[in-house]
Amino acid sequence: MLGGAGDPEPDVIARQRGGIVVRAAQLRWGSVLLSLVMVRLTLYPAPLAPTALLWITLAFGVLNVPLLFANRVSERTAKLMAIASVTLDFLVATAWTVLTVNDPTATTYVVFMLVAAEAGLLFQWRGTVAFIAVFVPVFAAFYVFRTIAFHYPYHAENHVFRTGIVCLLATIIGSLSNSTARLFAEVEKLSLTDPLTALGNRRAFDRRLAEEVERAKRYGLPLSLAIIDIDHFKIANDTHGHTGGDEILRGLGRLLADRMIRRTDVAYRYGGEEFAVIMPETDDAAAAAAVARMHDAVRAEAMPIGAYARDLRVSISVGVTSGRGPALAAAELVEQADSALYSAKESGRNRTVVYRAAKAAPPSTFSPVGAAAGS
Repeated sequence: MLGGAGDPEPDVIARQRGGIVVRAAQLRWGSVLLSLVMVRLTLYPAPLAPTALLWITLAFGVLNVPLLFANRVSERTAKLMAIASVTLDFLVATAWTVLTVNDPTATTYVVFMLVAAEAGLLFQWRGTVAFIAVFVPVFAAFYVFRTIAFHYPYHAENHVFRTGIVCLLATIIGSLSNSTARLFAEVEKLSLTDPLTALGNRRAFDRRLAEEVERAKRYGLPLSLAIIDIDHFKIANDTHGHTGGDEILRGLGRLLADRMIRRTDVAYRYGGEEFAVIMPETDDAAAAAAVARMHDAVRAEAMPIGAYARDLRVSISVGVTSGRGPALAAAELVEQADSALYSAKESGRNRTVVYRAAKAAPPSTFSPVGAAAGS
């Protein structure tokens, strides 16, 4: 099913927009070259046309330069540059059409097809609808001007056909672009989702952690990371088979998504029987408290495993780390949380260990909290 103009825009489309603007800017140099050739040939010498077209072409080229760097800016800035790109092309196409208004066949309307394609590729249905809403009255005004200024007879069939063909092309490109973008977004979503637990996978985790680290560094916020391991999972897997092990993983994933984490936290299947929880704007004390609630939720929940052991209960070991400041790094957070998890498992499992880094202490200083008896 195709999305409409009012549907929310997938994040993947916003991330790709800068690259599309850059490719359009690179191709635009061909338009600049063609414009210079047209000025030299002066095929349609309307009043002031050669001089005006030359200045427009030079301005076109100058304004195109910043658009070559649209993939090096933020998504918000790239969107503004995309709007500027489409607007620039529409204004140039309009100027070109007006300055060659005495072309008896009025064939320069085809330049609007390029703008229609650009708008559809950059903004899908939104771009198509906006283009048509602006193009139709502008092109009608062009025909009125052409009739009054140069006394060309008005042929409604030509006007309607040319308006229709441009709008049809815009609709086709908008439809294809929208469908392709939605499909790409769905494929990317699947590539970022663990099929067993429906949580984000390792690739999604790496991407989100990098984003949260940058945000924490920019605004000076704390960031915490917890890595969770299911205790004695191999024994449960060997006892109840891989199907039983999958049900344990699926059950813990459901618990994490529904009950164990706060609204601001994000859980992922890290790999094997390990899960990860990213906790933005959370220091180590708040992270430890959040993980303690995870322990309580796991202890209170029986993991259903078909008809074999509906009352099976599991425990988890958790390594937690927190950081803030300009030196914050994603790889370091993962390494610290992993080290804390290793300490939790070595200390008897079914507990949380918070990584403590201090200048006067060894790098592997740990503080166990929320430990429960038994394993």
